Amino acid sequence: MPSDRQHVVVAGLNQDGPGIVRTIPAADPTDPEGWLRLAEELERNGQPAASLEACGRAIALWPDIGPAHALQLRLVRQQDDPQALEAALRASLATRPDDLAMNSELGAVLSRQGEFVAALPFLRKTAAILQHENDTLWNYTTALAVTGGFHELMSNQPLLDRLAEGHAGAYPPLAHLAAAKLSLTRDREATVGAVAKLEASPEWLRTETVLGRLGKAIATREPFSLVRLDYALARFCCSISPSAHRVLRRQELSAVLGSVWEDWFGAPAETLGVLFLSRLELLFTSAIEGADVISLPGAAQLRAEQYNFGFLAEMWSSLPRRIGQAFTDQDIASLMHESVPFLRPLLSGLPFLAVLGPHPALAARLGHFCGIGETRAIAVPGEASHPALSDGPSMAGYLPELHQQVLDGIAVPFPGAVFLVSAPGPLAIAYCGRIKALGGIGVDIGVLADRWVRQ
Repeated sequence: MPSDRQHVVVAGLNQDGPGIVRTIPAADPTDPEGWLRLAEELERNGQPAASLEACGRAIALWPDIGPAHALQLRLVRQQDDPQALEAALRASLATRPDDLAMNSELGAVLSRQGEFVAALPFLRKTAAILQHENDTLWNYTTALAVTGGFHELMSNQPLLDRLAEGHAGAYPPLAHLAAAKLSLTRDREATVGAVAKLEASPEWLRTETVLGRLGKAIATREPFSLVRLDYALARFCCSISPSAHRVLRRQELSAVLGSVWEDWFGAPAETLGVLFLSRLELLFTSAIEGADVISLPGAAQLRAEQYNFGFLAEMWSSLPRRIGQAFTDQDIASLMHESVPFLRPLLSGLPFLAVLGPHPALAARLGHFCGIGETRAIAVPGEASHPALSDGPSMAGYLPELHQQVLDGIAVPFPGAVFLVSAPGPLAIAYCGRIKALGGIGVDIGVLADRWVRQ
């Protein structure tokens, strides 16, 4: 009788000699161990896809067959397929639900896919035991912060404090604890409602009105500044806010600042010393107080946020509210560009334009495009976390000496001279503040400078 078994073709280098193509018998369709042996043979002969299929056959026949699950996981980990890895982990965990490493790995896979609610049961089971292994604790506290599990985060403070004691410098998970504490001190509906009310008032400017105010300042040569606050700067605002200092402990404030500082500048803030940080704080707060227009996240962003809600609410509460100061959308620079590309109607024919940022060539390009008499490039680094986007100097060694040289070297040639500014973190706001104080017009265009230089 002919056999019911199929044969599997295996090509390549093997014990039969180089380049020999041979076949091996397929497993008995009803024998899980046979399928496992076939899967192992296929893996040895460089046939991972076929090996995975054979593993699946073995597991379908015998769900508890541990070696097949182990082989399946090993093969899937070699692929760039999060869904396949998730499926393999779930199948394996169905037979070994208390395996801490697999629970942690599945929690990490789900977290990377943004499925934080689904990740929490697996991370909750393992965080206190595995702690920093496979980033388990970090993934757990992140998932809690993102999903608004603030009370659960607070219940983990003893564990976080204990682990922070042996950590040099700022302990990152404490930023999640800080987010929980700040959020729990705020009435979400009241905070969102207050910002929404401001957005409906004349103090909240639409794009056309911002362009009008900027155009008027340029035409009349009046000192003016437009500065930009974002999610990352909300954390900087928290680190220097007196009210946040009443809610958060020193180590939590350090973690909040550390969560953005190294992305901006490539080294911990503590390496710069208290004197520099104090001076930067004064420059920043003075520039915010003197700004004519502040762009920042509004009510829609506050309403949608869990993790960043406390930071954003704290930033809003710490803003000065002097007469004449206005607010606008966080993306105002891009919105102005979409309305009047490259701000050409405002810049055309100017006698002078300076561009302070990580793209020194942008000043001359804008000067040629807009017919500007004189241009000046003031080169500063881009964010340390995105060095490829910068054409300026390296961030290494920029703070504090070179930053101070740039700050001291800002020269406004006449009242109302225009400076377009793009610099990491709080530096852009500090530079805009100095420009206005010297009689110029400072416009924080942020990442719009990256778009312009590549168009």
